[in-house]
Amino acid sequence: MNTSRFAFTNPKSILGHYVHHTLIILPFALSGGFLTGSILPTVATAIIAGILIDFDHLIDYAVEVPVRNWTLRNAIAGDHLPGAKRVFVFLHGYDAVIAYAFAAGFLLSPSIGVGLAVGMLVHTATDQFDYDGHPLRYVLLYRLYRSFENSLFIHSQTGKNSASPSSRAPHIAKDAECD
Repeated sequence: MNTSRFAFTNPKSILGHYVHHTLIILPFALSGGFLTGSILPTVATAIIAGILIDFDHLIDYAVEVPVRNWTLRNAIAGDHLPGAKRVFVFLHGYDAVIAYAFAAGFLLSPSIGVGLAVGMLVHTATDQFDYDGHPLRYVLLYRLYRSFENSLFIHSQTGKNSASPSSRAPHIAKDAECD
């Protein structure tokens, strides 16, 4: 029974999805902040990066869904993914995140680089744990080699990424229910 009555504590809501990611990112971000000596910039960057990383889904959505059918909720929830031919999610890649973080660390500041790495890596690792698929699906170079095949993410109808949005992403069900 889900006793949650509010969107921010209901894991089936989009807001709940990001609260979930933020709560997991926070201890890692604090650790990174202590290491860099700049707690606030590191933590803020980690939380922002850990949320904004999902904006790469909008590219997949724009490629796969006709403009007249666009909704922000469906774009973020990924309801279009089971029928997609390719999935790009260029920000969800361990190798890419490391490159982005090094660039930010050198071009901006070490605390921004560490925050970016923490936020994006923890978000990607959480997604890897939460969803079924090929073990290398979050390695951007491997996905490029495989032409961004959707099968890397959705490999069976019985897995967490099956065709049903509620079974594929139970924390972002289309109609979140509170008991």
